[in-house]
Amino acid sequence: ICLCFTGAQTRLEYIYNNKPLVLLLQEAPTYGDHYVVATGYHEFYYNGHTRMYQVNDGWGSTQANVNDNYVACITYLK
Repeated sequence: ICLCFTGAQTRLEYIYNNKPLVLLLQEAPTYGDHYVVATGYHEFYYNGHTRMYQVNDGWGSTQANVNDNYVACITYLK
């Protein structure tokens, strides 16, 4: 199922219930257009509000962070 969640709360519920999310990134600085698996979520309040996902990128990094602005679609398993 491919969804573009409207609220952060739904995303957090999946991650905090140990249900990873598959993110489609578009034009991300490190990844370009690439799928990653989100296993964590962080919010920062420095020079504005920034949401970041902790991701496993499939290239060997399991602790990379990706800005929410680059997420085009979120897929999850029911």
